[in-house]
Amino acid sequence: MKEILIVDEGEAFPAAIDTVLTPLGLNCRFAANGYECVREVEQNHPDLILLNDTMNDLAGLNTLALLRQNLATDTIPIIAFSGESAEQLKEADRLWGDIMFVSKPFTAQDLATALERVCNHSDLAFEPSTPSVGSTNPGWQARILVVDSDPGLLEWVETAMSQRQVLTYCAATPEQAQELIEEDLPHVVLVDVDVPGVETFERLDWLKERGERAGLAIYAMTGFPSRNAVPTWFAGSVRKPFNIDEVVELVKSHVPHEPVPA
Repeated sequence: MKEILIVDEGEAFPAAIDTVLTPLGLNCRFAANGYECVREVEQNHPDLILLNDTMNDLAGLNTLALLRQNLATDTIPIIAFSGESAEQLKEADRLWGDIMFVSKPFTAQDLATALERVCNHSDLAFEPSTPSVGSTNPGWQARILVVDSDPGLLEWVETAMSQRQVLTYCAATPEQAQELIEEDLPHVVLVDVDVPGVETFERLDWLKERGERAGLAIYAMTGFPSRNAVPTWFAGSVRKPFNIDEVVELVKSHVPHEPVPA
């Protein structure tokens, strides 16, 4: 299995990247800063490094310099995520021609494109390895609807879920969610309830009624630690930031078993 080293001081960035890479058969390792990155690379020699250049204890460019000056690590492919301007990225490309820079913010598709380009110029290869969720019958495929106003989150969730063979519908508003539910009833609905304003829950009254009629499992997506922060009619809550595989297991628990032919 190919190993990927993800370098960032926070938790959200590595977790998001991990959700996309793991189903591709890639083993992800993590380093919290430049020093840990260099030590990890020297000890385990990963096949690819994903570097967030905003680390504050050792500048990203200094980390790149250390990796490229070391004969033991100077050929490892590197993808560096940067919030610099287009002009600065062009200059970085000129100075570091063997390192791929990806502008932030970036989408899951941007990551996939960068990985594809790296694979075309190295022996790194990957194949999806995660089995499907639920029955092999398309009519019984696990389905989830995610309701959130953040297009970036929706894109990442949809990409990660599709890699795990979960059919994912995304809605930015309760109105869009209602249309999607009427077209194809999902097994689980995941709703962001952290949107300011009491009208949020009022606009979801129809969802509560629809869920009660159809036995639909509706979960609140929230960053608040207490379950008391969401109305009691929700089946439960998913704490942000959440683990994609935990959500997959949640959906799987609500997928009915396929009837056995008589």
